[in-house]
Amino acid sequence: MKDRIWALNNGFLSENVLLYGLTNANIHEYVPDFQYAQAHPLNGPCSKLIDDKFTIYYVLRDFRDYLPEYYFLILRDFIVSLETNKLNDKATSTPESVMELCQKKGAVVLKPLAGSCGIGFHKVVFDRDCFSMDGAELKDYEFAGYIAKLDKYICTEYVRQHNYAKSLFPESSNTIRFLTMRDYEVHKPFIAIAVQRIGRTCSSRMDNFSQGGLSCMIDLSSGTLGRGISYPSESTMLWYDNHPDTGQQISGVQIPYWSKVKATILKIAEYLTCVPYMGFDVIITPNSFKIIEINSLSDLNLLQVHGPLLRDERVRRFYARHIS
Repeated sequence: MKDRIWALNNGFLSENVLLYGLTNANIHEYVPDFQYAQAHPLNGPCSKLIDDKFTIYYVLRDFRDYLPEYYFLILRDFIVSLETNKLNDKATSTPESVMELCQKKGAVVLKPLAGSCGIGFHKVVFDRDCFSMDGAELKDYEFAGYIAKLDKYICTEYVRQHNYAKSLFPESSNTIRFLTMRDYEVHKPFIAIAVQRIGRTCSSRMDNFSQGGLSCMIDLSSGTLGRGISYPSESTMLWYDNHPDTGQQISGVQIPYWSKVKATILKIAEYLTCVPYMGFDVIITPNSFKIIEINSLSDLNLLQVHGPLLRDERVRRFYARHIS
């Protein structure tokens, strides 16, 4: 209880005492939780440009090679085809439009326009004349009924990941989180940190760190993975050189196309000059990479579990400018 009160008085969630190894000697090097949350949106009104998963499709029109294909905008009363940018005619503005596309593509993704932590995310697969959503089989009428109830959703391509990521844990999409900031002294963006997220069986096959997934530090210069760590369920921090479920090696794994990915993320960050703070979620594909989403309030626990962000003077200057 004493540690909890001490953490709260210093602006931190009590669980981060263990997660970060907080002490009186190092607490000033970590971004405090409460001040960080109160400063949102750090990007001011420009946060809306990236937080909405539909808007980003148009904001990054010059970088669509690095976005999933967008198929439908699903609203309560109608469905918009994003392949033609036109409202479907009455005969096709139905759930059957989505079902037919899924049959054609084999798999699609349904996700809400706004949200985080994978809430509302669904992978839909059509295989052997049968639909399944998140692994559960659905009758045609059940799937149609579900789509009919959706509001403010998008239907996009299901991005297939590179074998390096698939081999770590094949049941989840294992994304990389890049955190970019603007260095106002040189008027250029920089990558503050990047981590590989990996799903686990206990994380409901999601790569979300707070739900039990792993976070692995990425060496920014080489693109190699460090050890993975899971969110502590008790009082012990567990680090893994190999995946605890698959046994696959994690530490030392090389991320493909690393130089290209870094350079493109920085190019996009420079393009979006009015958005100085971004968390990119990226999937490495067999031939390149795709940006799944960008957010303006990146979770800090999966980043600072690897060390305090404020040790980097550029990061310290950025947060000092935006967090009072």
